[in-house]
Amino acid sequence: MFSINHCDCREINITSQLFEYILPLNHFPVVLCLGSDKITGDSLAPLVGSMLKSLHSPCFVYGDLKYPVTAKNLLSTLKYIKNIHSFQKILIIDASVGKQCDIGKIKFSDHGISPGKATGQNFETMGDLSIVGIVTTKNEIGKINPTRLFHIFQLAETITKSIYTASRDFKASFQL
Repeated sequence: MFSINHCDCREINITSQLFEYILPLNHFPVVLCLGSDKITGDSLAPLVGSMLKSLHSPCFVYGDLKYPVTAKNLLSTLKYIKNIHSFQKILIIDASVGKQCDIGKIKFSDHGISPGKATGQNFETMGDLSIVGIVTTKNEIGKINPTRLFHIFQLAETITKSIYTASRDFKASFQL
């Protein structure tokens, strides 16, 4: 797992870590963005999905602000992706609840995640790679604290630029 704080070097570090894991692959992973715009903190991944699509990223992206992938349609979307893109790994993007000192950190892992833990949902581990942005904490009675959209947007921009750059560089490495 690779973790960084919100600093000037964050995009380069995430991009290089991601690129290191995907370079041996034949295809760039499908990007699966989990979350909903109904809750500010949960909108991180749908923002990333929308930003990647607006940049015309050379990778397949599922989950955005218009068509979010939430707990209601996650399993059917995952099944669809595995049928259509059976030869590709899945990179999952999600928001996370953490400690106060971790808010703003972005964590890249070379394994999947179990989404929905903050809201008590029990999903099995899914995906092959993951990027998680820590967006808020829980209060003393276990409720998720609110967070500012501005901070979510900053994290989304960082993650988007990293994925876009890695996918562009990956595509270029095959054209050499």
